[in-house]
Order: sequence, then structure tokens, then C-alpha cells
Amino acid sequence: MEDNAKLLQFVENIFDEKNDITEDDWKEMKNELEKEKLDTTEDFLSYAFALKILDPNIKINISETNVVEDVKQLVETFPPLPESYENENSLPLPRYDEYENLYLAVAAIKVINPALKPDTNNIWNWAIKSLEKLETTKNMQEVQTLTSLAFYMKIIDPSLDLDGIIGDAGWENIKESFYESKNLNFAGKIKVLNPEINLTLNESDWQSMKKSLSEARADKNYGAINGFSQLAVVMKILSAEKIVITENGLEF
Repeated sequence: MEDNAKLLQFVENIFDEKNDITEDDWKEMKNELEKEKLDTTEDFLSYAFALKILDPNIKINISETNVVEDVKQLVETFPPLPESYENENSLPLPRYDEYENLYLAVAAIKVINPALKPDTNNIWNWAIKSLEKLETTKNMQEVQTLTSLAFYMKIIDPSLDLDGIIGDAGWENIKESFYESKNLNFAGKIKVLNPEINLTLNESDWQSMKKSLSEARADKNYGAINGFSQLAVVMKILSAEKIVITENGLEF
């Protein structure tokens, strides 16, 4: 009990966004956001999504870009799940990373401006069918990609019943995959989706994150992929006492 109390106190002090994200950091992240607008839609939305988690009040204007139309077109042109799929069972599921990227984009648009969120009805059934595989797959990369998909789907639709789709076996596979990989970004998504899963992080894990955050700042690596913003998001999630998924995204 004493060790757990010490770890809890350490965790509470390991990340304080008011102190650990400085004004200079925010200046750099906002400058990076402007650069990302000139890059791919996926990279821009991934980065914008991270910033909205760090600061829900940050203003990000996407109505003047082609971002929303690009995502809508991707959703609309995705082949729908055939009504006879269950009987034929002949068509392979699309690659999971296609869903993950597409749902990340839709989730990002939703938290930036809910009024612009594309309709996902065309691809929702495909994604549900993919999540069902979590009950049986033992492939670590597959489990992590599908968990990311579930994370973005839950943000898009907070009423989504993941327990009914994933089941006890699926949650156990997710837990085992984390302990096999110790991927802390993955841990953040698990905590949001199922806080009851005990992810025993030790002081070394936290020190490693703290060091990575400092190194990203020193390197001026503020991008979303393994950069300062993504690391800060993971630390904010893992150090949070409580996280609720609402219609506005994540509330801490």
C-alpha cells in the first residue's frame, strides 16, 4: 500500500500541463499547426486533434481549408458493408489502418467543429465488424490498431457500447498486448476506453516519458508523430484522475 501511495503521489506530480507546457511550447505548437495545414489532411488533423485534447479552448479554423471535403469524399467513396456479408463471408475486411486513419480524421473534425463532422454511416458497420476481431486475435499490432479505431469511434459516438462488441476476451487481449509492448501511447487509449483495466505503470515509465518530453522540446519536435504534442497528450491522459468522453470530446 505504501508503494502504491508513493507512486500515486509521483504520478500526480509528474505532469502539470500549466507548468510542463510553457508559453514557448504553445507558440511552437501553433506555428507547427500552420505548417501542417500545408501538408497532408491526415497529418494536419492528427496534430489538430492532439492540440484540442491539450487545450479544448484552442481555436482551430478548418472551414477555410479543403480538409472537411477531403475527409467527406474518403468516407463517401469507401465501399459499404454488403447486406449479405454475414452469409457469404467472402469479402476480406479492409485494412485496419485505413479505418484508424479515417476515424481519426472524423474524430478530429468533430472536436474542432461538431457542425462539420462527416456522416460515417457508410463505413460504421465495417468498423464494428473489425472490432469484433479483438475477441480472437492475438496479433499485437492488430490489437493496438483496432484499439485505436475503437478510441476514435467512441469519441465520434460516446454512446457506442464497446463492451457488447469487444467482450471480456477482447479486453483481455488488449491488456495482454499492452504488457507485451509497453506502448504508452496505447496505454493512454486503453485508459480512456476502459479505466477499469489496471495498467501498472512504474516510476521508470514516467521518468522515461518525462525525459522524452524534454528531448522533444530541445529538438523542437512539436509534431504529432512521436513529438512533443503527442507525448504531452499521453502524459495528460495517464496522469488524469478521471476522463469522460462527451459530445465535445474528452473532458478531464
